[in-house]
Amino acid sequence: MESFPLVIILPIATFALIVLGAMWSRRKTKERQYDDSIPKSSLAVDAPSDRRAP
Repeated sequence: MESFPLVIILPIATFALIVLGAMWSRRKTKERQYDDSIPKSSLAVDAPSDRRAP
């Protein structure tokens, strides 16, 4: 019975950390999405914009 609190607290703490990490990541992504001074993507920089994917 001594490890019972650990069995309850550890999964709850892990879940809370994952949720907080996801919220932080989402906030940073939204900041980058709406900030015009940050380059959006460097993928396919050398390809023309009117080129279609195969």
